[in-house]
Amino acid sequence: MKRGNFDDPQWELVVEIAVKLWVEGTYVTEIDVLPMQRFVDLQWAARQAGRALGGRTQVTTTRLDDTDHGTVSLEVRLIESDEPGLRRAEQGLDELMRAVLEESPDS
Repeated sequence: MKRGNFDDPQWELVVEIAVKLWVEGTYVTEIDVLPMQRFVDLQWAARQAGRALGGRTQVTTTRLDDTDHGTVSLEVRLIESDEPGLRRAEQGLDELMRAVLEESPDS
């Protein structure tokens, strides 16, 4: 199953977020809001990670300073608490990792 263009750097971020969500239950990072594209890419990757895990994500943004172009904290949580959802998440992560390995130049 092809899940995306794994040559795209954002897909590396999707995998990173998905693994953190699965292992730790949350993904937290701090970034500068400028350039804005990095901020947008991170939110996109968070949503894709949730889909890859068979659920949805909740992204919470917290401003860390008072400037318009400062640093923000993003916290990503997987929203799925029932057992069928957890099984879908495990299956989704397994499929994502398998697809990444298939696309890897080392395989």
